[in-house]
Amino acid sequence: MIELIELKKYSKSILENTLTLIDKIEVEATDLSIRLNSSTLTTLSNEEIKILVEKTFGIINYNPVYYIQLVGDIDTETIANAFIQAKEHKYHSRCYSKFNHSASRTLYVGISQGKSFKKRMREHLGSGAKSTYALNLKYWIPDNTDIEILIYKASVPQSSLNHMNLLELMEQALWDKLKPMMGKRSGQL
Repeated sequence: MIELIELKKYSKSILENTLTLIDKIEVEATDLSIRLNSSTLTTLSNEEIKILVEKTFGIINYNPVYYIQLVGDIDTETIANAFIQAKEHKYHSRCYSKFNHSASRTLYVGISQGKSFKKRMREHLGSGAKSTYALNLKYWIPDNTDIEILIYKASVPQSSLNHMNLLELMEQALWDKLKPMMGKRSGQL
C-alpha cells in the first residue's frame, strides 16, 4: 500500500519542479495573426480557408498558445446570443464549443501542437469536421463582425518531460486572465 505521506511529498516535489521550470519559460507575442470580417469568412469555401490558414500560419514549427477575440464595437451580448442559437439548434449539424456565460471580448483561448494547429484553426473558422468541438465561426457569427486570431510562442525548457503540461499551465493563466466566452479551461490547477 502506498503511504499517503510519501504521496504528498512526491506531489509537492512535482509542483516545486514545475515552478522552477515555469521561471525558465519565455513567452513572446508573434506577428502571425489573422484578422477577418465575418462577411468575408462566410463566403470562403473550405479550400479557401485552408489556403488562408496555411498562408498565415504555415511557418509555425512550435506549439502555439492562441486566442481569438472580437475587434471593434460589436456588442458581446449579440455575439453570445448568436452562438447560443447555433449551439442549441446545431447549425449545419456542427459541434460547438462550450459556452461560458461570459461577456468577454475574447471568444476562445487554446494551445495546439504545431502539426495540428492549422487543422485547429480551420475547425474554429468552420472548415473542419462536423463532429469536432470548435467555434465554427463561419456558421453563426453575425454579419460585419471583425475577429482576430493572435499567436504566442512559448519556449519551454528542453529538459522538461512535462512539456505540454507547462504549455497547458500557460494556456490556463491566459484563460483565467481573459475569461473567454467559449471553450473549456484546462484542468491542471
